[in-house]
Amino acid sequence: MMRNIGRNLHETRFLTLLALALLPACSGPDVEHPSDSQARAGELCPPSESPQSQCPTPDELPTAEALIDDLEDSNSRIVRTNGRNGVWWTGGDATPGATIVPAANDLAAPEAIVGGRCDSKIAMRVTGQGFLDWGSLLGVDLLYGDRTDGTQGNLPYDASTYTGIEFWARIGDTSTDRVRFAVSDVNNEPYGGVCKDNDQLNEQCYDTFGTYLNGLSPDWKHYRIAFTSLSQRQFGYPASAAATNALFSVQFNFDRSSIFDFWVDDLAFY
Repeated sequence: MMRNIGRNLHETRFLTLLALALLPACSGPDVEHPSDSQARAGELCPPSESPQSQCPTPDELPTAEALIDDLEDSNSRIVRTNGRNGVWWTGGDATPGATIVPAANDLAAPEAIVGGRCDSKIAMRVTGQGFLDWGSLLGVDLLYGDRTDGTQGNLPYDASTYTGIEFWARIGDTSTDRVRFAVSDVNNEPYGGVCKDNDQLNEQCYDTFGTYLNGLSPDWKHYRIAFTSLSQRQFGYPASAAATNALFSVQFNFDRSSIFDFWVDDLAFY
């Protein structure tokens, strides 16, 4: 099963990055896949910090340097600042008939927030159902460029000067409220060269550091999640903590058999 996951994700990431490479420059995809027992163990991860539902004051807004993407430009690219230049994407297992929108292998485009949220008009939305193996996800890569082997692809990004990641999130009325926030790094991404694409316990890739979000509802809430509060699901290569000096992506994972309608906005470091 793990090898199938790796192959599916590699294909998704390759096609997404190919689309990124073909896009013109502008100014303005691995995943969790535990067994049932491992999924239950994931519930023991430290919870995210208590969400806040009020609009931020000007002093509480992320700085331009820390902002990953506010989506207001309506495209799939993150804000090009402080060396970051990634894109949003989706992925899922190979269950026949499963659906995810935006579709896997496409760049994920945001959509308008009906009525807006505070000063925000645009957010990223993902919907889907029917994934029965390891599930599905919404992800955003942080850095893309030339690798040492002469190819182009995802690269590790140094976020060690930051404490964690903040964002606004909500779910639709019929959506699961079980969504796992995670970061992938040099130890659990195949591109990092540490984990292995095999079925051996304590060697496998994709055992990211994460936590399930508390309090998700149809109302927008603000989350601030410290890197130190994240933990692995303990099926892959073990590490003592997220390697914040070599992050590859930020992910929102949906458990298998989930029906999900998830929105996220104003993603930033803090």
